[in-house]
Amino acid sequence: MEVFYMKIENRKKYTSIVLTILFLFVGAFQTKGYSALDTSEGPELLITEVLPVSDSINDSYEYIEIYNNSDNNIDLKNYKLPLQNIDITSSKIIPSKSVLVICMSISTTLKNFNSFYGTSLTEDKFLSLPVINGTLKNDMPDTLILAKDGGTVIARAAYEAKYLEAKKSITYKYPLSGFDMTILGQKQIPTPGTVSTNQLPAIGTTVTGISLDKTLVTMEVDQKAQLYAAVLPATASNKNVRWESGNSNIVQVTQSGMITAKAEGASLITAKTYDGGFTANCTVIVKKIPVTSVTLDKSKLSLYKGKAAILKATIAPENATNKSVEWLSSNSNIASVDSNGVVIGKSQGSTLITVRTKDGNFTSTCIVEVSNITINVPVTGISLNKTNITLEKETSLILEPEIKPTSATNKQLAWSSNNPNIASIDSYGIVSAKNYGTAIITVRTKDGGYTAACTVHVVDAYKPSIATGVRLNKTSISIKEGKFKQLTPIFTPGNSKNKSVIWKTSDASVAIVTKSGRVIGLKEGKALITVSTPDGKYSANCDVYVSKNKKHGKEKDKSKIKENRKWD
Repeated sequence: MEVFYMKIENRKKYTSIVLTILFLFVGAFQTKGYSALDTSEGPELLITEVLPVSDSINDSYEYIEIYNNSDNNIDLKNYKLPLQNIDITSSKIIPSKSVLVICMSISTTLKNFNSFYGTSLTEDKFLSLPVINGTLKNDMPDTLILAKDGGTVIARAAYEAKYLEAKKSITYKYPLSGFDMTILGQKQIPTPGTVSTNQLPAIGTTVTGISLDKTLVTMEVDQKAQLYAAVLPATASNKNVRWESGNSNIVQVTQSGMITAKAEGASLITAKTYDGGFTANCTVIVKKIPVTSVTLDKSKLSLYKGKAAILKATIAPENATNKSVEWLSSNSNIASVDSNGVVIGKSQGSTLITVRTKDGNFTSTCIVEVSNITINVPVTGISLNKTNITLEKETSLILEPEIKPTSATNKQLAWSSNNPNIASIDSYGIVSAKNYGTAIITVRTKDGGYTAACTVHVVDAYKPSIATGVRLNKTSISIKEGKFKQLTPIFTPGNSKNKSVIWKTSDASVAIVTKSGRVIGLKEGKALITVSTPDGKYSANCDVYVSKNKKHGKEKDKSKIKENRKWD
């Protein structure tokens, strides 16, 4: 019996806790925009039978039946539930023209299943999942959806609660169009592993068309959106699609249909089938994000003649398309300002510094008062706001000196670099990274000759560190049966380049762990959860103690069991 591990995210408070590999409860799932030709053929995988109420403790014998309608063997690890972010991480092959029965309880063995239904299924036609019993809904309409990794919807089957009966199934036949399975019978005697001829379509292999779920998308710069392609007919042998953008400078598209807005404008996204060269288009319009305001970090600034300060302008919104600004001084003889917001005192007096956005002409102002030095207060020392910095090549940073006392008369400084080919410094304290290496920046006061230094390391680009260790946020946890808790790996150093890990459990019958670190208790006992780096060099453990859940101890009314089922 094979066990599949899944990544499950985005649960709502009252939905089922664990979703299975091949179906999903999405009553409001929208397929508007998909189209399919009227055909006697069907999808590559068919949902042929569902039994939501098994009339056993916790519905531990509920199942769905899947039929491989294609001419090729199909590996279920290539399928997912994209709206709920469920990925299949283990392999399960369904041979061509063969059936697979999915049981919704890991505690149900093949022997017990065959005994319950009087069947003779073999291991290759049976799969039980590590989920909480009673996953299929019994008291409301439900929908099962199966999609490929690339986003193409393969099959969808729905049922209504009023037609449900204990130990009675709903049977489906191939869809006449698109991917919606057609209900063939309700309240049927269950026949897991057996498919009748009237449930199956004629075989077809040639592509006849393609459609997209959207034909027009409006976006803003840096936004992403997913386009889905439906290749027709559903049983076409070659459903591969090539995605192209008419202008990748405006909109980029991946080969899975993910589009990213890069710049203002419009571009035509085209999906083209490899078989037959059929195409479908979507027009993507990227709107400009306008500036709404600009704000300076100071509204008043006092300077001595010959001194400099930097004003910083903040544009809103942060992702505005055009953040260009211009700087103005109402009297540049008193104080000047350059294109970087550097203000220099020229002569005694007052002037107004204005920053103006080129998009929208929004402004913000700062009053600058420039005064002459008249009292001789000697310098007693100097320090820098930074003593050790790392800069990427061709970037700059201003060093801020602090002269003591702050009332010193002569605050003139001399800046120098012991290796200006690596890092240079100008008279305003702006360090410019030139080449890879290390340089020492020194500032010296003209009055008294006091000095302070900063070591500058210039790198080509940010290079994250290699992991030298991993640990878990917890070394021991306790869980009740049917509950879960989250483990989080912590790397040393924190900026490690590769933070991928491998999770293992010492006893999958007691507790299992998903690839996101979620631990699920299955039965009373103890298990050891291990996380390790892919190269196996570093690992950490957590003891997991699973205790009985009193609510699972004896059979109860199904509706109360499902109503009271909650996670930690």
